Amino acid sequence: MLGLTVIKRQFTVNEQRCDIIAVDENKRLVVLELKNGEDRYVVQQLTRYYDALLEHKPFADRVDYAPPVRLIAIAPKFHRYNFTDRKYHGLFFQFLQFAIVLSENHLNLQLKDVDTQHISQV
Repeated sequence: MLGLTVIKRQFTVNEQRCDIIAVDENKRLVVLELKNGEDRYVVQQLTRYYDALLEHKPFADRVDYAPPVRLIAIAPKFHRYNFTDRKYHGLFFQFLQFAIVLSENHLNLQLKDVDTQHISQV
């Protein structure tokens, strides 16, 4: 759905456990944090992952660390503090809201970018 290639799930670096480490089509590092519910501290959590990954640069044979890292949080709902924290942060965070929707007798995973309102579904 996101056009990414997963490198590792549940990857631990500097005592930080990243849910998904991936790359895009240009080998740009993408960090995805998955949440089952609203979490006030997802921006801080992704910031810690960012710091640890840039310090150690794992998977250097598959990742280009030159471009900015994509930091993506996927959750059913975002706390208002997430938007405040993101607003004043130096890094860019993408928030994708997920939902399971019934369509034509099938369950579909829907991801909605909270900024652009763009919806992807599978």
